[in-house]
Amino acid sequence: MKTQLLLNFDNSNPKVLGIRDVSYYNPILQICEPYIVVQAPGFTTMYSVDVTPHDYHPVNSNTINLTKTTNTQDLVNLPDGVWYVKYSIQPHSELYTEHWFYRTSVLRCDFYKALLAVDMPTCPGYVGDDKNQAYQELMLADFHINSAEANINNGSFDIDLANGHYNKAKELILKYLNHC
Repeated sequence: MKTQLLLNFDNSNPKVLGIRDVSYYNPILQICEPYIVVQAPGFTTMYSVDVTPHDYHPVNSNTINLTKTTNTQDLVNLPDGVWYVKYSIQPHSELYTEHWFYRTSVLRCDFYKALLAVDMPTCPGYVGDDKNQAYQELMLADFHINSAEANINNGSFDIDLANGHYNKAKELILKYLNHC
């Protein structure tokens, strides 16, 4: 059976990009020199990380030289935007997989804070009031976040459109965060 390199990503923590190797390796293949290369949005430098096959690999602000700390409390949020990740083993020119995806972790955290700031009643028979507009605008923001991700993650790779959706979501979210 042929080796298939596959990665799963966890973007739930704004300070960490979680990369899990879920590859299938041909049992007769010796896995040599596995590494991951990451490039954050707005960076021209690609950072290489030696990895262990079938393992979880956290990328944080130390990994991409934003910080140099031993205290995890001092790590900073990773930037939102288009990320590039490449995973490779020997022979590197033949056995690799590349991924581009739009990370929205920081904006998602702001979105959740804005939802909590609105404090929408959940009572039976609730019809709506001025908070109903907030709900509609925040659901529209969620749509824009999903659209930003979809414009990269699903292969259409329209960065301008993705950034437009991201910026519109941010505008809608900040409207409610500034009232906190």
